Amino acid sequence: MHVRRLSDEESLAFSGLTYPAYQRFLGGHDPREFIFVGAELDDIPVGLAFGVGDGEWFEMVGLHAELDGAAGEIREDMLRLLMAEFARTGRHRAVFHPTLQADDKVTPALLRRCGWFGPFVRQVSASTTVDKMLSVPFVGMGQLRDDYAVFPWDEADAALRDRIRQALETVPERVRRDIDPFVYEGRAVREQSLVLVRGEEPVGWHLPERLDTTTMRWTCSTVLPGKWAMAAVFLMWFRALSTQRELGIPGIIFGVPIVHPNMLRFVTTRLRSRLDSLLVTATFSLDSATP
Repeated sequence: MHVRRLSDEESLAFSGLTYPAYQRFLGGHDPREFIFVGAELDDIPVGLAFGVGDGEWFEMVGLHAELDGAAGEIREDMLRLLMAEFARTGRHRAVFHPTLQADDKVTPALLRRCGWFGPFVRQVSASTTVDKMLSVPFVGMGQLRDDYAVFPWDEADAALRDRIRQALETVPERVRRDIDPFVYEGRAVREQSLVLVRGEEPVGWHLPERLDTTTMRWTCSTVLPGKWAMAAVFLMWFRALSTQRELGIPGIIFGVPIVHPNMLRFVTTRLRSRLDSLLVTATFSLDSATP
């Protein structure tokens, strides 16, 4: 195994080792200061790590290796060389924002061995199916109490929409931008969009969007902070799942930012066995500057 710094031109041969969206950074096409490190086995590219300078910092963009060791040895060798190359430019501080499988213990461990701090979890993302969600025993069980109601979003009148806006004003900005239904209603699938109320008080809403022919993204499916009522939310979801099944769209993906602890706890415990995947979007940081 040979690990070495790559020229901009050489990085193009390693393009299959990063996400398609990141391939535009290779080959010197981006004017920013990128550094590329590759791993080769018998002259065959098997690993790529790269980052971009940003003032006194650098951001690690990609870190991937095929045929890696059980402890991530190839990625660790590439990472250490990448850090050393950026240190030669005077950059000893860095950030990395990877998306990891929830059960990935190797990547955080190798980063910590190299002096990085984290992970600081920002969001979890899940994928599943309508049938698996409907198999959760408590989804769809029971009846809504007399004071709760679920009805189509398009039936929300002006007065209810005003009450939703007023309720959102009491929510911290970092939370509000994720759950504001008026941001998402323009691209939501209206046949599946719902609102949950208790009496005349808005409690939650479900505004999904079509990702592709087989998958719906539950982009804005939530309840207002402080209004979490598990039984009522499950009934709203049961209605959403039943409608999605009628539309013939089996797949579901959704994300839960860390600022929504009740939902995060529910997804990582009660729903975990019904998920096809659970990904964690995290941040790692590095500060190896000498005093």
